[in-house]
Amino acid sequence: MGFPPPAELTSHQPPALLVAELLDATADGSSGRARLMNSSGLDLLQVIEGCAQTVAVLMGACHRATGNSAGPAKGMLVGVKDAVLLADIPAGAPIEVLVTRAYELPPFSLYTALVSNAGTRIASLELKTMATMS
Repeated sequence: MGFPPPAELTSHQPPALLVAELLDATADGSSGRARLMNSSGLDLLQVIEGCAQTVAVLMGACHRATGNSAGPAKGMLVGVKDAVLLADIPAGAPIEVLVTRAYELPPFSLYTALVSNAGTRIASLELKTMATMS
Protein backbone atom coordinates (compact mmCIF):
# COMPACT_ATOMS: atom_id res chain seq x y z
CA MET A 1 0.00 0.00 0.00
CA GLY A 2 1.37 3.40 -0.94
CA PHE A 3 1.15 6.40 1.36
CA PRO A 4 1.25 10.13 0.64
CA PRO A 5 4.58 11.90 1.20
CA PRO A 6 5.29 12.51 4.91
CA ALA A 7 5.19 16.31 4.39
CA GLU A 8 1.46 15.95 3.55
CA LEU A 9 0.75 13.95 6.72
CA THR A 10 2.50 16.03 9.40
CA SER A 11 3.11 19.69 10.10
CA HIS A 12 6.89 18.99 10.10
CA GLN A 13 8.43 20.24 6.88
CA PRO A 14 11.88 20.06 5.28
CA PRO A 15 14.57 20.61 6.34
CA ALA A 16 13.26 19.66 9.81
CA LEU A 17 11.31 16.64 8.51
CA LEU A 18 13.26 13.47 9.31
CA VAL A 19 10.79 10.88 7.97
CA ALA A 20 11.61 10.03 4.37
CA GLU A 21 8.80 7.53 3.79
CA LEU A 22 5.99 5.76 5.63
CA LEU A 23 6.51 2.10 4.74
CA ASP A 24 3.66 0.38 6.56
CA ALA A 25 0.75 1.29 8.83
CA THR A 26 -2.15 -0.47 10.47
CA ALA A 27 -5.61 0.85 9.59
CA ASP A 28 -6.28 1.94 13.18
CA GLY A 29 -2.93 3.73 13.53
CA SER A 30 -1.72 1.44 16.29
CA SER A 31 1.51 0.56 14.51
CA GLY A 32 3.63 1.89 11.69
CA ARG A 33 7.04 1.61 10.10
CA ALA A 34 8.99 4.43 8.46
CA ARG A 35 12.37 5.11 6.91
CA LEU A 36 14.32 8.10 8.24
CA MET A 37 16.44 10.50 6.23
CA ASN A 38 20.10 10.03 7.10
CA SER A 39 22.51 12.05 5.01
CA SER A 40 24.98 12.92 7.77
CA GLY A 41 24.51 10.34 10.53
CA LEU A 42 22.07 10.56 13.44
CA ASP A 43 22.56 11.10 17.18
CA LEU A 44 20.16 10.07 19.96
CA LEU A 45 18.21 13.36 19.93
CA GLN A 46 17.66 13.07 16.18
CA VAL A 47 16.55 9.45 16.62
CA ILE A 48 14.03 10.52 19.29
CA GLU A 49 12.70 13.26 17.00
CA GLY A 50 12.54 10.82 14.07
CA CYS A 51 10.50 8.40 16.18
CA ALA A 52 8.13 11.18 17.28
CA GLN A 53 7.73 12.30 13.66
CA THR A 54 6.99 8.68 12.69
CA VAL A 55 4.07 8.74 15.15
CA ALA A 56 2.89 12.05 13.63
CA VAL A 57 3.09 10.70 10.07
CA LEU A 58 1.29 7.51 11.16
CA MET A 59 -1.52 9.55 12.72
CA GLY A 60 -1.78 11.72 9.61
CA ALA A 61 -2.12 8.61 7.43
CA CYS A 62 -4.74 7.15 9.77
CA HIS A 63 -6.75 10.40 9.85
CA ARG A 64 -6.63 10.66 6.07
CA ALA A 65 -7.63 6.99 5.56
CA THR A 66 -10.66 7.33 7.86
CA GLY A 67 -11.73 10.65 6.34
CA ASN A 68 -11.33 12.53 9.64
CA SER A 69 -8.98 15.10 8.15
CA ALA A 70 -7.31 15.88 4.85
CA GLY A 71 -4.70 17.99 6.62
CA PRO A 72 -1.72 16.97 8.71
CA ALA A 73 -2.15 15.41 12.14
CA LYS A 74 -1.45 17.76 15.02
CA GLY A 75 0.01 16.81 18.37
CA MET A 76 3.06 17.02 20.54
CA LEU A 77 5.67 14.89 22.18
CA VAL A 78 5.18 15.16 25.94
CA GLY A 79 7.68 12.62 27.24
CA VAL A 80 10.48 10.19 26.43
CA LYS A 81 11.56 7.27 28.60
CA ASP A 82 14.30 4.66 28.42
CA ALA A 83 15.92 6.03 25.24
CA VAL A 84 18.94 3.90 24.41
CA LEU A 85 21.25 4.19 21.40
CA LEU A 86 23.13 0.90 21.02
CA ALA A 87 25.39 1.81 18.09
CA ASP A 88 26.62 4.80 16.10
CA ILE A 89 24.50 5.65 13.07
CA PRO A 90 26.78 6.45 10.14
CA ALA A 91 25.72 8.70 7.26
CA GLY A 92 23.70 6.91 4.62
CA ALA A 93 22.76 3.93 6.80
CA PRO A 94 19.21 2.67 6.02
CA ILE A 95 17.38 3.55 9.26
CA GLU A 96 13.88 2.21 9.92
CA VAL A 97 11.59 3.00 12.83
CA LEU A 98 8.78 0.77 14.08
CA VAL A 99 6.34 2.49 16.44
CA THR A 100 3.62 0.57 18.28
CA ARG A 101 0.92 2.10 20.44
CA ALA A 102 1.02 0.33 23.81
CA TYR A 103 -1.66 2.36 25.57
CA GLU A 104 -4.15 5.09 24.78
CA LEU A 105 -6.13 7.40 27.02
CA PRO A 106 -7.22 10.24 24.68
CA PRO A 107 -5.74 12.64 24.03
CA PHE A 108 -2.63 10.85 25.35
CA SER A 109 -0.91 7.81 23.84
CA LEU A 110 2.10 5.73 24.79
CA TYR A 111 4.25 4.25 22.00
CA THR A 112 7.24 1.96 21.97
CA ALA A 113 9.79 2.59 19.25
CA LEU A 114 12.40 0.23 17.84
CA VAL A 115 15.02 1.62 15.48
CA SER A 116 17.02 -0.61 13.16
CA ASN A 117 19.86 -0.37 10.68
CA ALA A 118 19.63 -3.04 7.97
CA GLY A 119 17.55 -5.24 10.29
CA THR A 120 19.76 -4.86 13.38
CA ARG A 121 18.23 -3.05 16.38
CA ILE A 122 20.25 0.06 17.19
CA ALA A 123 17.90 2.04 19.44
CA SER A 124 14.75 1.73 21.50
CA LEU A 125 12.61 4.14 23.47
CA GLU A 126 9.16 4.94 24.80
CA LEU A 127 7.24 8.01 23.62
CA LYS A 128 4.33 9.76 25.27
CA THR A 129 2.30 11.92 22.89
CA MET A 130 -0.74 14.14 23.04
CA ALA A 131 -3.06 14.65 20.09
CA THR A 132 -4.31 18.20 19.67
CA MET A 133 -6.52 17.41 16.67
CA SER A 134 -8.46 14.24 15.90
